[in-house]
Amino acid sequence: MAATVFLIVGLGVAGFIWLLAVQMRFMVMRVLELNADDMFPEADAAAQKDAARAAAMGVSDSMGNAIAERCGQAIGHYRLARKVRFVAPVAALLVVIIWRFVLGGGS
Repeated sequence: MAATVFLIVGLGVAGFIWLLAVQMRFMVMRVLELNADDMFPEADAAAQKDAARAAAMGVSDSMGNAIAERCGQAIGHYRLARKVRFVAPVAALLVVIIWRFVLGGGS
């Protein structure tokens, strides 16, 4: 019983963290795109999106650098969410391994 509760709670927490990271990436990218639109209204939409992506990825670009200076904290959140998006599935795998081999689940 305790092993099953561990599995359900562990997978729930790992899944929630992953979903939160994915949502955070979408939201921060939208904020960067809105800032690009605000800072460079004369540029077309594709150039604004490219500048927002360049700022988020740390690529050297004149528009991207201007966005990065203005939205440094948001870019930090984006990079954290990008890392967590890869760590959460590994945490879910560790939960399953601990459940199966340490707690003896699935026997």
